[in-house]
Amino acid sequence: MPHAGTAIEAQIVNFGNTPSQLLERAHAPRGAAHAKPAASLIVAPGQSRLYFNKLLGDSAVLAVAARAERIVTVAADRRASCHGWRPHAPNEAGKELPFHLDTGRAPRLLFGVPFADDQRQATTRFAASGDGRLLYSCGYWDHSLKVTQLADGRSLQSVRAHTDVVSCLALSDDGSTLVTGSRDTTLMVWPLVGHHGGAPSSSAIAGRMGVGGGGAAAAAGLLPDKPRHVLHGHDDEVTCVVVSAALDTVVSGSADGTAIVHALRTGQYVRTLEQPSLHGVDLLALSSTGTLVLFSRTDTSLHTCTFNQRHRQPPLASAAAAERLAAVVFSQSGEVVLTAGEAGAVVLRRAIDLRVLHRLTAGGVGSGPPAPLHCLSLTADEQFVLAGSQSGHLLIWGVPAQAIARSLLDNLDRTLGLSF
Repeated sequence: MPHAGTAIEAQIVNFGNTPSQLLERAHAPRGAAHAKPAASLIVAPGQSRLYFNKLLGDSAVLAVAARAERIVTVAADRRASCHGWRPHAPNEAGKELPFHLDTGRAPRLLFGVPFADDQRQATTRFAASGDGRLLYSCGYWDHSLKVTQLADGRSLQSVRAHTDVVSCLALSDDGSTLVTGSRDTTLMVWPLVGHHGGAPSSSAIAGRMGVGGGGAAAAAGLLPDKPRHVLHGHDDEVTCVVVSAALDTVVSGSADGTAIVHALRTGQYVRTLEQPSLHGVDLLALSSTGTLVLFSRTDTSLHTCTFNQRHRQPPLASAAAAERLAAVVFSQSGEVVLTAGEAGAVVLRRAIDLRVLHRLTAGGVGSGPPAPLHCLSLTADEQFVLAGSQSGHLLIWGVPAQAIARSLLDNLDRTLGLSF
């Protein structure tokens, strides 16, 4: 008679969809930072494998966003695609993948207008709405911020509020607010229509933009006529921005070598952090616990600090990335930071000291080196990491179903052991 654990493991693996309550992690209570998600790639990166490495088009993939039922990709030729995505679902016959991804029928939709000079390779200029319905984009020669409907590529909105090229944007963690940064050194905070605190004139916006289907509902996610706040403080181009509604925080990085913290709701200035070597801040990441990681392409340095850090106080940790990075992302716990760049690998580091924990690698095409990576996304359950490459490939690393099953059994055994 087979061992009970083996039988249960096989049942979990063959069942198909793992029950959602086992895959969706609730927010950990304060003081429970040690809690770990079951069999996530973050906790067990050594068990991960590269499941998918497919060419999507001839242009570099500049942005990728994983949503509940779709994956959004944006390429350097200004074409966006929305792919059907079912993680932990049976795939087509004969394919040993722990997910179903529809890349064959996803149209590549042209959006926007030509990018401004040297904006073509920028990766901080795109964001997808939480439902994957809308694409927010910037970096255009006409100084505009654009909203595109991903179902058909239709332009829903084009807003000109900054006086120079809009150089970066970020969507808040709750999807209610968009923040834009510009070469004009300012930032603008935009409450999105349909969210609490959004503009009340959604019906008017819908009519003005030609959005059908009942006014407010159809206009959800669009921008109001004017921003809620205009934020000042930088002396040079704003290069990157991160937003957290949960922390009521906007952090912006600039070519002037500073990162400035503002309160999201009031727009109030909080403090200025200096990049330790006084080089421009090219990338930022903000964790759920208030930890910041700053990256400069000038000296390829990474620095960990907090948004409560005082003037001239040294960072918590510093490390040489040894490559020009294109993306920096925190895990949900804030304990691990993931980076991707010209070396063609995703590197997992411990946030507190920036020590390398693991590298997710992809072999090069033929005998050549792997293509540089331009973007990075982590799924909500942290069991898949997605990246887009200079060569136009989409890469997906994941945790095998057997590892998930073993982890669930281990957790069950520990729970039962504690109950006696």
